[in-house]
Amino acid sequence: RWTTGGGARRAWRIIAEPAGGGAVTAFAIEVTEAEETRDTLRRHVDAHDETLNHLADAVAIFGPQKRLAFHNTAFQALFDIDAAWLDERPTHAELLDRLRQRRSLPEVVDYAGWKARELEFYGASEASPDDSWSLPDGRTLRVVRQPHPLGG
Repeated sequence: RWTTGGGARRAWRIIAEPAGGGAVTAFAIEVTEAEETRDTLRRHVDAHDETLNHLADAVAIFGPQKRLAFHNTAFQALFDIDAAWLDERPTHAELLDRLRQRRSLPEVVDYAGWKARELEFYGASEASPDDSWSLPDGRTLRVVRQPHPLGG
């Protein structure tokens, strides 16, 4: 809960528990700094996402659990994938399978092995060398992978 007093706005976490006999024990912990930090981080992430959305290069960020955490509009357009499906935050493996079904990945003899190698990059501590993907439709993509500072 936010309150204003003495010219300052403060955030409080209020905890109330039954104490028996109809009484309630309650106390409040000031969490203003934590809430302000959370709000600043949210604004920073929103600004970061907005910046990436204006790039012509396709960007996809997968979190530590290998789920799509962010994609820009160029990524969605590059593969012509339903934005609503991307917003469901599919796993990296699910995305690769969907792209394979649509013939939007390089055609390889051993898809399972190729996919496993793609997913091994999550254990990398530094950026891997750029890769080129030749797609069945004649396009060639330059693929750049780098570890995310927060994992993924």
